[in-house]
Amino acid sequence: MKKHRLFRSLVLAWFAGRSAAAFAATILYQGADFGGAPGAPRPNADAAAASFQSALQFFSAIDFENLSVGNFATLTVAPGVTATLTGTAANGGISTLASSTLGFNTTPSGAQFLHLSPLPNNALAAAVFNFAAPVDSFGAYITGLGSASGFLHVAFNDSTAQDLPLVGNAAGGVQFFGFTDFGASISAVSLEIRDTTASFDRIGIDDVVVRATAAPEPAAGALLLAGFGGWLGARRRAG
Repeated sequence: MKKHRLFRSLVLAWFAGRSAAAFAATILYQGADFGGAPGAPRPNADAAAASFQSALQFFSAIDFENLSVGNFATLTVAPGVTATLTGTAANGGISTLASSTLGFNTTPSGAQFLHLSPLPNNALAAAVFNFAAPVDSFGAYITGLGSASGFLHVAFNDSTAQDLPLVGNAAGGVQFFGFTDFGASISAVSLEIRDTTASFDRIGIDDVVVRATAAPEPAAGALLLAGFGGWLGARRRAG
């Protein structure tokens, strides 16, 4: 009987641990370096990226290299990942521009990035990432932080959202942001430039990092309980 109680306690503890993980709070990782230029050191942004990736343990990266340069409506940017642009001018899309205030590549030895360029007099420009396999973490470098005020609205399809200031200076800037919500099942992430219409602020998005949501382990736990119940019943019949 003691063995049965011990096994039951272990199973309940396992489920309790999984429930805590499934409802973990969203955690933000963020670092910015003002005056950043293509190829310049970015210690704060890189430190935030390193902390974010360390928390993930495993992840996939999207660097936009080897894609066709030019504007697009919807484009497959990685296996099972599509990006859709709205409110973007013809100079948006996949770009090789290298401007400290308009955006640039952040991939070592790379050249391309996703350029988000609002249309004139358009209050909203957005890049929406859709995932065939849901994710629970998302991060990216944002470049071309000029002197315009405004913010990046990051929205998830599970109705959660975060607003990140897009504040740099005349010499530009770069920042990294990343969110973890372990156990969540997010199939779409929207990055929207807001409140920068007067200056038509343009930014670059590069080195996107995502983590696929882990397989639903509670199903395995249910099988474990079912197996234990069958084993216990067999022992009783044998007794």
